[in-house]
Amino acid sequence: MAQNGSFNAAKEADRTADSAKTEPNISGPSATNATPNGGSNPQEQLPPPVLAAGEQLEDFWSLADEVWDALQPKTFLERLEAGDLCHALWRSSVFVVTRRRCQGPPD
Repeated sequence: MAQNGSFNAAKEADRTADSAKTEPNISGPSATNATPNGGSNPQEQLPPPVLAAGEQLEDFWSLADEVWDALQPKTFLERLEAGDLCHALWRSSVFVVTRRRCQGPPD
């Protein structure tokens, strides 16, 4: 930071302002494996859920496939909404099953 209170991030990073424009700072698997316009496979688009004891990852992926087939998300926001819906449905189904187990059989 300069004494006048100004801050130049490119200078602080030992780069010129021009090199900062031409050198993207993209790294990691998501940057190299990303499909530009999304994909039709939810396994490429979604992180896996945290599984409780007795849950199967294959069950989540089959639910995600059904949601993806029904919604057919194309844009980033549509894929984001479809992913949120997959995780919400997964958690709600786990909640219902757990609740039924705790309550026991109906009278």
